[in-house]
Amino acid sequence: MGVCPSRRRYIQMAGDESECGEGLTLCGPSQIQVLRGKHRDCEVVLLLCSESHEDAIDLTRKNGVVDRYEDWIALAKVPNFNSKSAWKSKKGLSEDQAKKWASRQLEEAEDDDDEMSKDGAVLVFIADGHKGKSYLFVPDLVDCQEGVLPENAVAFEWGDLDDEAREFSRRRKMRQEMTVEELDALLAKRKEDRRKEGVELFDDWLIHQIQSSDMPVEVVLESPVPAEEVEIHTEKDMALPPSAPSCLRGIELDSDTDSDDENDGGSDAYIDYLRRRLSSALPPERLHCADPRELGEGSEELSLRDAFQRLLTQPRPKDLEEVELDALGASYADDSDGTESHESEKNAAGGKDDTVPAVPSFEAFFGAASDVLYYHPEVKMDYVPFLRKCVGSPEALQKFFERLFFSTVTETLSELTLTEETRPFTRIRSLIYQKEKDGPVYRRPKERPRIPVKVLPMDCFLVASQSESPRTWVSGLAQRVKELGGEHFVTCAQMAYQIQVKQLLADPKHADEDGDYFEAWLRECHPRIYEDIDVSDPAELLKNTVPSESTPKRKHKLGEIRIPNVQEAFEELMQFDPEERRSSRRERVMANILVDVYMLCIVDVALALLTAEAILRTQKGPAVIVVYAGADHIRKQVKFWESQGFSSKQLPEDGIVGQEDYEEFEPHLLEMPEALRNFSQLFPVP
Repeated sequence: MGVCPSRRRYIQMAGDESECGEGLTLCGPSQIQVLRGKHRDCEVVLLLCSESHEDAIDLTRKNGVVDRYEDWIALAKVPNFNSKSAWKSKKGLSEDQAKKWASRQLEEAEDDDDEMSKDGAVLVFIADGHKGKSYLFVPDLVDCQEGVLPENAVAFEWGDLDDEAREFSRRRKMRQEMTVEELDALLAKRKEDRRKEGVELFDDWLIHQIQSSDMPVEVVLESPVPAEEVEIHTEKDMALPPSAPSCLRGIELDSDTDSDDENDGGSDAYIDYLRRRLSSALPPERLHCADPRELGEGSEELSLRDAFQRLLTQPRPKDLEEVELDALGASYADDSDGTESHESEKNAAGGKDDTVPAVPSFEAFFGAASDVLYYHPEVKMDYVPFLRKCVGSPEALQKFFERLFFSTVTETLSELTLTEETRPFTRIRSLIYQKEKDGPVYRRPKERPRIPVKVLPMDCFLVASQSESPRTWVSGLAQRVKELGGEHFVTCAQMAYQIQVKQLLADPKHADEDGDYFEAWLRECHPRIYEDIDVSDPAELLKNTVPSESTPKRKHKLGEIRIPNVQEAFEELMQFDPEERRSSRRERVMANILVDVYMLCIVDVALALLTAEAILRTQKGPAVIVVYAGADHIRKQVKFWESQGFSSKQLPEDGIVGQEDYEEFEPHLLEMPEALRNFSQLFPVP
């Protein structure tokens, strides 16, 4: 495989053109946008860094190429395969011909079957002169760990040519836990290897700037909000939530994952590694995390989860569904027909972290929508009953989320229909599996990854620290910014939130330029089309037509498929009768999109308000604020801060380093100008 030539942009922002640092290029963000502005008497520079949510292991690959180079890798020892159990075999090929033949077989199989993976396939070649016999084994399809092959056999495994990355992926796929300490040590070693190639990782560059700069540097990350910023609030007179209604108990069991990666996110993602590195280099008051969607859970990283657990002064009471299951002595359901399964029970036990309930929060209850929409559609949960029985209209949904993030919890809950009759519908997933109303009751196997908060938390939940009346974390942040004299920032952020939400809800397909909502819609509502097209780049699905993979001359007319707007969606959802049936896949994905729109956009509010708070706390300038987040979030931040008077005026290339998109196998490298090696050259602000 070849490497595409780099399209890097080199800009000189101030001073004389020079090599960056010691001639090192930067790997990490895809693009950096520099904006400068003034607030009161303070000069501020914003470095808005967009990323593509890469794993840290991928950003430390050779030469800044984050894509995997794959080929046949010689195995030191030939496994004891039984040739009769080979998936495919071929005679009369040389060793090189056998490798090409095996590669073609795997590629064709991948095209025909989305669940087929080349990774881990094994080719055994038995020489007979210059040619020989070739046997291709696919471990996922056949049990081939038996028998003995001749001594003149050689074996190859298809996989990542990066030995360390290949072993990392193997352990992750096998759910063999790599500790944070072990991972960070591996990354440190790989970064040193990259430095010898002239490549520096973003975290090392940023920490050096922080430590060498005479001016204060603050950092805002699209990373889970830490436990130190919230506290537990308990409503003493509020009863525990009742068990789920039949429409939730009867939802089908989780399906198998289509992904080889069982641990999306968590400590493996580069942004989480960046947070860990910055935590050791910055005082807590200068590092700000902006993503509240996993509040109380803290992603996959156990240290974050443990910090939330320490907020509890006493153990959480057992869920009433657990009480019911224990009283019945219920066993785990089988994934085929609802009968008892010891295997399901064993698998459901999970790791020790799965047995400890997450600390409840409104943010995590609604944040589950994004995980299911984008990463884990195999996990079954359902907002439809909640929207139907407790919300009831687009207007009520808007008022609810507006109050949730800009007012008090008491005012928020007043926007819902919450009665003894409707409270069972505040659950989105039941611990109980009961296929028919009067049928036997089973334990629902634990989901992986788990839905941390399965019921609207009205009796106990996390709130912003030191708030007079209980407020969610974002609402508390907005209140702090107001108290610092930034009411204008809050008003503008709230208006931007309303506009962004309105645009997405009016046309979820086209307003989401990344195509994620439309991909989810096709997957759930048009599965035959979804399985017959290339969905590796969801943005491509927004074209009017896309080629069929099974019939290359045929094209699917995706332009004719649309997602209902919010009014149409509620008209459909209000026809749902939770007493009569379970929700459909169409209804569920519709509800997930409605909820996720509000949760996705609130991350942009949090990024803007944390940046505003950092600006307002700066007594005198100059100051530098680094914002690191996904590309779409950064685009929103650029737009917001330009509306506040910040600009790239007098900066070459409009203050941009890097590019938004990269071709496959193109190095993700930025040539850093001298001004980004010495922040003082970014001042004075014009």
